Amino acid sequence: SASNKISDKVFLIPNTIRRFVKRCDLKSTVPPLDDASATLVETVKAFIGKLKETDSSVLLAPYKEANKDSPYIYGNASLPHTLSSIKRYFVGLTPKSKGGACFERILIGHSKPLEDMMENLSWWLRERRTGIRERPLQAEETVVKGWLLYSRRNMDVKFFSEILGTELGVAVDLQYHAIYNGAKSSLN
Repeated sequence: SASNKISDKVFLIPNTIRRFVKRCDLKSTVPPLDDASATLVETVKAFIGKLKETDSSVLLAPYKEANKDSPYIYGNASLPHTLSSIKRYFVGLTPKSKGGACFERILIGHSKPLEDMMENLSWWLRERRTGIRERPLQAEETVVKGWLLYSRRNMDVKFFSEILGTELGVAVDLQYHAIYNGAKSSLN
């Protein structure tokens, strides 16, 4: 139906049913299996089911504006059946026959604060080595523009983001990343 499309722009604005509309980063861990695509679909279904348990108003919208005419996912019943269709909602979703971590981006509408939802799901997320966090910049795409040398993990990221954003006239997010030296760091 037409009311089920993002093109109506109703969903993208927080409303009385879904007070929050957030772009989030999702890390999911899938076990190794012969049919990696089917395993990934089952992992997505489990995640959506748990989200619905914590907030019945949860829905997923296509992440990219280019897919705005795709219907919302209100629950597992409205989940597309093909991996290519699911990727409209879980950008970056990639099957791995050996299993392991998958990193996706999602656009989610919900009525409860994300922190409350994650607190209620913390045991389930830990058990499955899964995590979700709000993207610092609520934008479809972001670009790495440079590095701040000599930055430390304990620097005030929010403060420096605001200062740089004001100076540059654009939204800025800073994240700490250790410089890759060819070996896994015990700091990360």
